[in-house]
Amino acid sequence: MNVIKLRKGQRNISPDSWGDFKMTSLELIAPDLIDLPRELSRCQDLTYLNIVCPNLTEIDDDALWFPNLKVLKLTRTRLTEIPLSPTQCPNLENLNLSGNQLEQIKANWADFYFLKELNLANNQIKDLPLEFCRHENLSRIILDNNLFEKIPVCVTRMKSLHHLSISSNPLKYEEKQLAFDLFGIEIK
Repeated sequence: MNVIKLRKGQRNISPDSWGDFKMTSLELIAPDLIDLPRELSRCQDLTYLNIVCPNLTEIDDDALWFPNLKVLKLTRTRLTEIPLSPTQCPNLENLNLSGNQLEQIKANWADFYFLKELNLANNQIKDLPLEFCRHENLSRIILDNNLFEKIPVCVTRMKSLHHLSISSNPLKYEEKQLAFDLFGIEIK
């Protein structure tokens, strides 16, 4: 695993850090970075990408274009939206966006055909698009600590879903009972 770690206060990445851009896994740790470096998009062989940038507030539309990427972890940032589409990362299997400030998820995310696990915990999401029920491979969804008042309808229709975690949301009693009936989970 390649690790690029910036010191506190450092906002530029040395050109030598990128090597020949042929890396397959990368962990980018940059406490003061507010946008992603352009060089990142040249790492087209990445299959694993973990971005730890707590001050990240925005991502350019073309910054996350990785045809081979299977795992993307973009957690604990100040992002309110993620400009990510299935054409940018067509082979994505695991998407962890926990601990951001996301308020909604795009409907086209239902087209991440290979997506198996989605972690949206600790955001500000109230619902998921109905299109999500089209997912054929998504088996695990983590929605803890959001603003859900009811179980998303799309989740109740997903045949591939084996695990749903939706605790610490303002769910009504009836919704908690529905979660237990459908998925065998007890929500407190």
